[in-house]
Amino acid sequence: KRFPVFRDKILECDNHWKRISGYSFLAEYGLFTENAQADVPISDPIVAQPAIAFFQIALFHLYESFGIVPNTVIGHSAGEQTAFYASGALTLEDTIKISYYRSIYQQQTAGLGNMLVINQNIGTIDTLLEANPALELAVVNSNTSYVFSGPTEGIDLLKKQLTEDGISAIKIAGRCPFHSSLQESIKEKILTSTRDIVCHEPKIELISTVTGYSFQKDDYTPDYWWNNIRNVVRFYEGIEQSDADVFIEIAPHIVLTSNIQIVHKEALVLHSAHRKEDSARRFLSTLAKL
Repeated sequence: KRFPVFRDKILECDNHWKRISGYSFLAEYGLFTENAQADVPISDPIVAQPAIAFFQIALFHLYESFGIVPNTVIGHSAGEQTAFYASGALTLEDTIKISYYRSIYQQQTAGLGNMLVINQNIGTIDTLLEANPALELAVVNSNTSYVFSGPTEGIDLLKKQLTEDGISAIKIAGRCPFHSSLQESIKEKILTSTRDIVCHEPKIELISTVTGYSFQKDDYTPDYWWNNIRNVVRFYEGIEQSDADVFIEIAPHIVLTSNIQIVHKEALVLHSAHRKEDSARRFLSTLAKL
Protein backbone atom coordinates (compact mmCIF):
# COMPACT_ATOMS: atom_id res chain seq x y z
CA LYS A 1 0.00 0.00 0.00
CA ARG A 2 2.90 2.34 0.72
CA PHE A 3 4.54 1.71 -2.66
CA PRO A 4 2.02 1.67 -5.56
CA VAL A 5 4.78 1.00 -8.12
CA PHE A 6 5.71 -2.19 -6.29
CA ARG A 7 2.08 -3.26 -5.90
CA ASP A 8 1.16 -2.59 -9.52
CA LYS A 9 4.12 -4.57 -10.84
CA ILE A 10 3.28 -7.53 -8.58
CA LEU A 11 -0.24 -7.49 -10.01
CA GLU A 12 1.12 -7.25 -13.55
CA CYS A 13 3.33 -10.28 -12.93
CA ASP A 14 0.33 -12.17 -11.59
CA ASN A 15 -1.71 -11.29 -14.68
CA HIS A 16 0.98 -12.82 -16.89
CA TRP A 17 1.09 -15.85 -14.59
CA LYS A 18 -2.69 -16.30 -14.91
CA ARG A 19 -2.53 -16.20 -18.71
CA ILE A 20 0.14 -18.90 -18.73
CA SER A 21 -1.07 -21.14 -15.89
CA GLY A 22 -4.81 -20.52 -15.73
CA TYR A 23 -4.79 -19.45 -12.08
CA SER A 24 -3.68 -16.51 -9.93
CA PHE A 25 -0.47 -17.13 -8.02
CA LEU A 26 -1.46 -14.47 -5.48
CA ALA A 27 -4.89 -15.96 -4.89
CA GLU A 28 -3.53 -19.51 -4.70
CA TYR A 29 -0.99 -18.81 -1.96
CA GLY A 30 -2.00 -15.45 -0.53
CA LEU A 31 1.54 -14.09 -0.86
CA PHE A 32 2.03 -10.32 -1.07
CA THR A 33 -1.41 -9.91 0.52
CA GLU A 34 -2.87 -9.81 4.01
CA ASN A 35 -4.29 -13.29 3.41
CA ALA A 36 -1.03 -15.24 3.33
CA GLN A 37 -1.53 -18.89 4.25
CA ALA A 38 0.29 -20.15 7.32
CA ASP A 39 1.10 -23.51 5.71
CA VAL A 40 2.47 -22.29 2.36
CA PRO A 41 5.39 -24.56 1.30
CA ILE A 42 7.61 -21.54 0.78
CA SER A 43 10.80 -23.57 0.24
CA ASP A 44 9.31 -25.60 -2.62
CA PRO A 45 10.10 -24.43 -6.19
CA ILE A 46 6.43 -24.06 -7.12
CA VAL A 47 6.09 -21.30 -4.52
CA ALA A 48 9.59 -19.96 -3.88
CA GLN A 49 10.69 -19.34 -7.46
CA PRO A 50 7.67 -17.32 -8.68
CA ALA A 51 7.50 -15.42 -5.38
CA ILE A 52 11.13 -14.39 -5.68
CA ALA A 53 10.72 -13.47 -9.36
CA PHE A 54 7.67 -11.31 -8.61
CA PHE A 55 9.48 -9.64 -5.71
CA GLN A 56 12.68 -8.95 -7.68
CA ILE A 57 10.84 -7.53 -10.68
CA ALA A 58 8.66 -5.27 -8.54
CA LEU A 59 11.60 -4.10 -6.43
CA PHE A 60 13.67 -3.36 -9.53
CA HIS A 61 10.93 -1.04 -10.75
CA LEU A 62 10.52 0.51 -7.32
CA TYR A 63 14.22 1.44 -7.29
CA GLU A 64 13.79 2.72 -10.84
CA SER A 65 10.93 4.98 -9.74
CA PHE A 66 13.37 6.67 -7.33
CA GLY A 67 15.95 7.16 -10.09
CA ILE A 68 18.13 4.19 -9.16
CA VAL A 69 19.09 2.47 -12.42
CA PRO A 70 21.94 -0.07 -12.66
CA ASN A 71 24.87 -0.03 -15.05
CA THR A 72 25.22 -3.80 -14.75
CA VAL A 73 22.97 -6.66 -13.61
CA ILE A 74 23.84 -10.21 -12.59
CA GLY A 75 21.49 -13.00 -11.55
CA HIS A 76 21.93 -16.13 -9.48
CA SER A 77 20.31 -19.45 -10.35
CA ALA A 78 16.52 -18.93 -10.55
CA GLY A 79 17.11 -15.19 -10.20
CA GLU A 80 18.84 -15.01 -13.55
CA GLN A 81 15.67 -14.61 -15.58
CA THR A 82 14.93 -11.46 -13.57
CA ALA A 83 18.41 -10.13 -14.37
CA PHE A 84 17.71 -10.78 -18.06
CA TYR A 85 14.46 -8.86 -17.72
CA ALA A 86 16.12 -5.95 -15.91
CA SER A 87 18.73 -5.70 -18.67
CA GLY A 88 16.07 -5.60 -21.38
CA ALA A 89 17.01 -9.02 -22.76
CA LEU A 90 13.61 -10.54 -21.89
CA THR A 91 10.04 -9.25 -21.94
CA LEU A 92 8.06 -9.50 -18.72
CA GLU A 93 5.82 -12.15 -20.29
CA ASP A 94 8.75 -14.39 -21.20
CA THR A 95 10.33 -13.85 -17.78
CA ILE A 96 7.18 -15.07 -16.04
CA LYS A 97 6.89 -17.92 -18.54
CA ILE A 98 10.37 -19.15 -17.64
CA SER A 99 9.57 -18.84 -13.94
CA TYR A 100 6.34 -20.81 -14.39
CA TYR A 101 7.80 -23.76 -16.29
CA ARG A 102 10.98 -23.84 -14.24
CA SER A 103 9.02 -23.95 -10.98
CA ILE A 104 6.45 -26.57 -11.97
CA TYR A 105 9.06 -28.93 -13.42
CA GLN A 106 11.64 -28.47 -10.67
CA GLN A 107 8.83 -29.18 -8.22
CA GLN A 108 8.88 -32.69 -9.70
CA THR A 109 12.42 -33.10 -8.35
CA ALA A 110 11.41 -32.18 -4.80
CA GLY A 111 12.40 -34.94 -2.41
CA LEU A 112 15.33 -36.18 -4.48
CA GLY A 113 18.00 -34.49 -2.41
CA ASN A 114 19.38 -31.36 -0.77
CA MET A 115 22.15 -28.78 -0.94
CA LEU A 116 24.98 -27.87 1.44
CA VAL A 117 26.89 -24.60 1.76
CA ILE A 118 30.56 -25.12 2.64
CA ASN A 119 32.90 -22.25 3.43
CA GLN A 120 36.36 -23.54 2.52
CA ASN A 121 39.05 -22.98 -0.10
CA ILE A 122 39.04 -24.75 -3.46
CA GLY A 123 41.70 -27.26 -2.40
CA THR A 124 39.48 -28.56 0.40
CA ILE A 125 36.44 -28.50 -1.89
CA ASP A 126 38.19 -30.66 -4.50
CA THR A 127 39.20 -33.14 -1.80
CA LEU A 128 35.64 -33.33 -0.49
CA LEU A 129 34.24 -33.92 -3.97
CA GLU A 130 36.70 -36.79 -4.53
CA ALA A 131 35.73 -38.34 -1.20
CA ASN A 132 31.99 -37.94 -1.85
CA PRO A 133 31.36 -39.00 -5.47
CA ALA A 134 27.57 -38.96 -5.04
CA LEU A 135 27.70 -35.19 -4.46
CA GLU A 136 28.30 -32.53 -7.10
CA LEU A 137 29.53 -28.94 -7.12
CA ALA A 138 26.45 -26.79 -7.72
CA VAL A 139 27.40 -23.20 -6.93
CA VAL A 140 30.57 -21.12 -6.63
CA ASN A 141 29.65 -17.98 -4.68
CA SER A 142 33.18 -16.87 -3.85
CA ASN A 143 36.66 -18.35 -3.55
CA THR A 144 35.73 -19.54 -0.05
CA SER A 145 32.02 -20.34 -0.43
CA TYR A 146 30.74 -23.33 -2.38
CA VAL A 147 27.51 -25.32 -2.54
CA PHE A 148 27.24 -29.08 -2.99
CA SER A 149 24.13 -30.81 -4.30
CA GLY A 150 23.05 -34.44 -4.20
CA PRO A 151 21.09 -37.17 -2.42
CA THR A 152 19.93 -36.30 1.10
CA GLU A 153 21.84 -39.16 2.70
CA GLY A 154 25.12 -37.96 1.25
CA ILE A 155 24.46 -34.33 2.15
CA ASP A 156 23.57 -35.21 5.75
CA LEU A 157 26.59 -37.45 6.16
CA LEU A 158 29.00 -34.82 4.86
CA LYS A 159 27.40 -32.14 7.02
CA LYS A 160 27.87 -34.33 10.09
CA GLN A 161 31.51 -35.03 9.23
CA LEU A 162 32.34 -31.38 8.58
CA THR A 163 30.57 -30.19 11.72
CA GLU A 164 32.52 -32.68 13.81
CA ASP A 165 35.71 -31.31 12.24
CA GLY A 166 34.72 -27.76 13.15
CA ILE A 167 34.03 -26.74 9.54
CA SER A 168 31.02 -24.58 8.73
CA ALA A 169 28.44 -26.54 6.72
CA ILE A 170 24.88 -25.22 6.30
CA LYS A 171 22.12 -27.33 4.82
CA ILE A 172 19.91 -25.16 2.61
CA ALA A 173 16.19 -25.14 3.42
CA GLY A 174 14.27 -27.10 0.83
CA ARG A 175 14.28 -30.57 -0.65
CA CYS A 176 15.60 -30.13 -4.18
CA PRO A 177 19.11 -30.96 -5.41
CA PHE A 178 19.43 -28.01 -7.80
CA HIS A 179 22.28 -27.80 -10.33
CA SER A 180 22.99 -31.51 -10.24
CA SER A 181 22.44 -34.61 -12.38
CA LEU A 182 19.29 -35.27 -10.35
CA GLN A 183 17.63 -32.58 -12.51
CA GLU A 184 18.16 -34.58 -15.70
CA SER A 185 14.65 -36.08 -15.51
CA ILE A 186 13.11 -32.70 -16.45
CA LYS A 187 15.57 -31.74 -19.20
CA GLU A 188 13.31 -32.35 -22.19
CA LYS A 189 10.38 -30.60 -20.53
CA ILE A 190 12.48 -27.51 -19.86
CA LEU A 191 13.91 -27.49 -23.39
CA THR A 192 10.45 -27.83 -24.92
CA SER A 193 8.76 -25.20 -22.74
CA THR A 194 11.47 -22.55 -23.21
CA ARG A 195 12.35 -23.05 -26.88
CA ASP A 196 10.13 -20.13 -27.98
CA ILE A 197 11.68 -17.63 -25.56
CA VAL A 198 12.99 -14.61 -27.47
CA CYS A 199 16.22 -13.05 -26.26
CA HIS A 200 16.93 -9.40 -27.12
CA GLU A 201 20.18 -7.48 -26.99
CA PRO A 202 20.67 -6.26 -23.40
CA LYS A 203 20.28 -2.50 -23.00
CA ILE A 204 22.60 -2.49 -19.99
CA GLU A 205 25.45 -4.84 -19.21
CA LEU A 206 24.25 -8.31 -18.27
CA ILE A 207 26.66 -10.76 -16.64
CA SER A 208 25.70 -14.41 -17.05
CA THR A 209 26.27 -16.84 -14.20
CA VAL A 210 25.91 -19.71 -16.65
CA THR A 211 29.02 -18.61 -18.53
CA GLY A 212 30.66 -16.33 -15.95
CA TYR A 213 31.12 -13.41 -18.34
CA SER A 214 29.31 -10.45 -19.92
CA PHE A 215 26.38 -11.64 -22.02
CA GLN A 216 25.42 -10.59 -25.55
CA LYS A 217 22.42 -11.67 -27.61
CA ASP A 218 24.64 -13.88 -29.78
CA ASP A 219 25.55 -15.88 -26.65
CA TYR A 220 21.95 -17.05 -26.29
CA THR A 221 21.20 -20.64 -27.28
CA PRO A 222 17.95 -22.66 -27.20
CA ASP A 223 19.28 -24.66 -24.23
CA TYR A 224 20.30 -21.61 -22.17
CA TRP A 225 17.60 -22.03 -19.51
CA TRP A 226 18.32 -25.73 -19.19
CA ASN A 227 22.00 -24.89 -18.70
CA ASN A 228 20.92 -22.35 -16.09
CA ILE A 229 19.13 -25.15 -14.22
CA ARG A 230 21.70 -27.92 -14.66
CA ASN A 231 25.12 -26.28 -14.68
CA VAL A 232 27.24 -24.84 -11.89
CA VAL A 233 26.24 -21.29 -10.89
CA ARG A 234 29.34 -19.22 -11.70
CA PHE A 235 28.51 -16.26 -9.48
CA TYR A 236 32.08 -15.76 -8.31
CA GLU A 237 33.43 -15.61 -11.86
CA GLY A 238 30.62 -13.28 -12.86
CA ILE A 239 30.96 -10.85 -9.98
CA GLU A 240 34.70 -10.65 -10.62
CA GLN A 241 33.90 -9.24 -14.07
CA SER A 242 32.25 -6.15 -12.60
CA ASP A 243 34.15 -2.95 -11.83
CA ALA A 244 31.22 -1.39 -9.95
CA ASP A 245 31.78 0.28 -6.60
CA VAL A 246 28.15 0.04 -5.45
CA PHE A 247 26.13 -3.18 -5.37
CA ILE A 248 22.50 -3.74 -4.38
CA GLU A 249 21.22 -7.23 -3.64
CA ILE A 250 17.61 -7.44 -4.80
CA ALA A 251 16.13 -10.36 -2.89
CA PRO A 252 13.61 -10.96 -0.07
CA HIS A 253 16.50 -11.74 2.29
CA ILE A 254 20.22 -11.07 2.46
CA VAL A 255 22.09 -13.99 0.86
CA LEU A 256 24.95 -12.91 -1.38
CA THR A 257 26.10 -9.64 0.18
CA SER A 258 29.04 -11.19 2.07
CA ASN A 259 30.19 -13.02 -1.07
CA ILE A 260 30.23 -9.78 -3.04
CA GLN A 261 32.21 -8.11 -0.25
CA ILE A 262 34.87 -10.83 -0.45
CA VAL A 263 35.53 -9.89 -4.09
CA HIS A 264 34.92 -6.13 -3.89
CA LYS A 265 36.31 -5.22 -0.50
CA GLU A 266 36.15 -1.45 -1.03
CA ALA A 267 32.67 -1.40 -2.57
CA LEU A 268 29.45 -0.30 -0.93
CA VAL A 269 27.30 -3.45 -0.81
CA LEU A 270 23.68 -3.01 0.23
CA HIS A 271 20.72 -5.34 0.60
CA SER A 272 17.06 -4.56 0.01
CA ALA A 273 15.24 -6.73 2.53
CA HIS A 274 15.72 -8.92 5.58
CA ARG A 275 13.22 -11.47 6.84
CA LYS A 276 13.60 -10.19 10.42
CA GLU A 277 13.12 -6.53 9.53
CA ASP A 278 10.31 -4.34 8.25
CA SER A 279 10.78 -4.53 4.47
CA ALA A 280 9.72 -0.94 3.80
CA ARG A 281 12.10 0.39 6.45
CA ARG A 282 15.01 -1.63 5.04
CA PHE A 283 14.28 -0.44 1.50
CA LEU A 284 14.14 3.21 2.57
CA SER A 285 17.35 2.81 4.55
CA THR A 286 19.13 1.41 1.49
CA LEU A 287 17.66 4.16 -0.66
CA ALA A 288 18.96 6.81 1.75
CA LYS A 289 22.47 5.36 1.58
CA LEU A 290 22.37 5.51 -2.20
